[in-house]
Amino acid sequence: MWQVAHPSLSGTELFELDERGTEVTLKGWVVAEVEGVPLAVAYEVVADGRWVTRRVFVTLSSEDRTLVIEHDGDGLWAVDGAERPDLADCRDVDLGISPATNTLPIRRLDLEVGELAHLEAGWVRFPAMTVEPLAQTYERIGPRMYRYTSPGFQRDIEVDDAGVVVDYGNDLWQAVKTFELAARS
Repeated sequence: MWQVAHPSLSGTELFELDERGTEVTLKGWVVAEVEGVPLAVAYEVVADGRWVTRRVFVTLSSEDRTLVIEHDGDGLWAVDGAERPDLADCRDVDLGISPATNTLPIRRLDLEVGELAHLEAGWVRFPAMTVEPLAQTYERIGPRMYRYTSPGFQRDIEVDDAGVVVDYGNDLWQAVKTFELAARS
């Protein structure tokens, strides 16, 4: 389990990454202020064994709203049950409130140092909880470093041995603690 905090804003995230068989689950909770709006968000992102996002559940408990995103793994997306052909080129979901979701394409792409990949992700914007395609680039610039770029935005991201984001550009999110949970029976 990881805890990350935003050094210049009031916000924190607690999340866990669970790899079991052919399924990966990223589950987390974020309490933060976005665009002047205080938010409490719970999320669960389920990916297949290839690290392709398949299901996303987001609850904005501060406003009692939910969002359900589903993907068949081959380009067919639905948001709250409505088909979204504009997301057909996406393989990932990027929750704009969480650096943890950058872990999914980092793991899926498995880039070598010096390699670069262009992709589109279904970007969930907060506080509106809208979903739109977002062009992104990941470049592996070191053994644990990636340069993330999207239109008008760029940050260098550091990951740990598991490929989990632990530092999102120094001025944004940084890991403050990681802990092991007791094995579940």
